[in-house]
Amino acid sequence: MSLQLLEREIRRIHVIDDDPDVRGAYLVHVQDMDIQGIDVAHSISDIDSFFKTIDGDHDGIICDYQLTGRKYSSVNGDVYGKAAYERKIPFLLSSHFQPLSLYGQRRFIPKAVAADDFSAEAIKDAFVLCLQEFKGSYSAHRQPIRTLVRIEGIQPFGASYQLNVVVPNWNPHVGVQIVIEASQIPSFDQIRSDLDSQGEARLLAEVNTGAEAASELFFTDWRSL
Repeated sequence: MSLQLLEREIRRIHVIDDDPDVRGAYLVHVQDMDIQGIDVAHSISDIDSFFKTIDGDHDGIICDYQLTGRKYSSVNGDVYGKAAYERKIPFLLSSHFQPLSLYGQRRFIPKAVAADDFSAEAIKDAFVLCLQEFKGSYSAHRQPIRTLVRIEGIQPFGASYQLNVVVPNWNPHVGVQIVIEASQIPSFDQIRSDLDSQGEARLLAEVNTGAEAASELFFTDWRSL
């Protein structure tokens, strides 16, 4: 049993969720695709060790966003998604809500779906998007473009920071809240100074300005003007 997607033959799909009922529901869709589903029922103590069990040439992953309940995992699904993306393993992230922290990893998550929209077709679409991006081919709404980003506010968000930003080349009238680490942005002190003196700071970043919704936006490779 396998599924041929572009040049990749998918033979197994690992299903990650801290709720056994949700895993079971996801596995039904996998079985409808005539692919072996792997129920990841055990807690995951180390993400790197987990990925050593994955066949990078023939496996895929379905992962729920909320994983830190029930001592199942120390990190949520967006971190697994980024790890899968960096290892060129196709995956789909599902969620009952669109968490703010997803913005921080959105660059590495080609497709995230609400649990109500989960289906075999959604799995296939997500895997194909991943495989295309692994080869450097992006859809119009995911193509990263270097552009101006206006920062209009900043505040602590746990160990990270929440930025209130505007991307004029996406929509000059809509503000977006994103969460990043201070190390991702150059001249962090200068940004604070500009906000205090001018009410805004300006940087360049790679942004998918073709995104259809704010929840699809990602911001990477920040640079000073």
